[in-house]
Amino acid sequence: MKKLMNLLSSVMIIMIVAVSFTFAACNKGASASEKAPVAEEQKKDSASTQKTEAGAEAYDPAKYSAIYDDMAKFFAGIETDSTSDLAGLFKTNAWKSHAKSFSSRWDGLEKKRLAPIREWVSTELKDISPDTKTLFYPFGGPDFLFANTFFPSFENYVLIGLEPVGQLPDLNKLKPGVLSSYLTSMQGSLRTLVTGGFFKTIDMASDFQPGRVNGTVPVLLIFLAKTGNKVLDIEYIKMDKTGKLTYEKSDLTEKKQATRYDGVVIKFTDNEAKVVKKLYFFSTNLANDGFPKKPDFQEFVKSLKPFASMAKAA
Repeated sequence: MKKLMNLLSSVMIIMIVAVSFTFAACNKGASASEKAPVAEEQKKDSASTQKTEAGAEAYDPAKYSAIYDDMAKFFAGIETDSTSDLAGLFKTNAWKSHAKSFSSRWDGLEKKRLAPIREWVSTELKDISPDTKTLFYPFGGPDFLFANTFFPSFENYVLIGLEPVGQLPDLNKLKPGVLSSYLTSMQGSLRTLVTGGFFKTIDMASDFQPGRVNGTVPVLLIFLAKTGNKVLDIEYIKMDKTGKLTYEKSDLTEKKQATRYDGVVIKFTDNEAKVVKKLYFFSTNLANDGFPKKPDFQEFVKSLKPFASMAKAA
């Protein structure tokens, strides 16, 4: 833990009593060489990727399939285009029941917690350095919802938790009874977040196992859809011992993976649809007995500068 805190020593802590969160805003004086928001990406043809002034990839809708965004909307109980490959599933009784129940519960979360946070952010976090485009959120698990609610303009979100990365199901191949059970399990995995605004580690240990929701990816898709973002692509991540990342394309099957992946990156764009943003989730232990044994991850965290840091307090 001491090494982790040393990496965050350049940030300013802001206490938010009303919602029991702590934030750290990054040093504004970072050099140009420090402004790369994420670690070096391998297997990438940089010459073919158009960049914006801020360094993020410009959004080109022609490059991406709609399947992941359709899945995100399906999980989140949000109607989608009738031309979707999943259009038939949106007509099932299982989905209609899920959408009605989940939307009702989410409305309560929106009014009680999310709307007040957005109002607070509009006045209290408006002075964060424009050079800061990355949020480092350790110990929060798959909590993109609050990360994005507090920092909606950021381009990169790096979330850390003990939960497995998991896989997505091929929804069109699920039998009606299995689909209904899957949606029920998904709502169950979000029960404490929707009612209390947080995840319980002890619950996630069982909720995110194969046979239920199977990892964090489906839940991350829900949060992306519910925060008004469009999901573009998903890739699995392996990290080498220098902290650099390599990527492999996701597939929509529940087959047993031959490789244990260190994390996942979900590409998305917000409602302005100008740039491609990235949500990273890493399944790793950063506790006192874990972080010192991970020099690769230490190097990765160093590469994120400048960044803001966010932590929860129970």
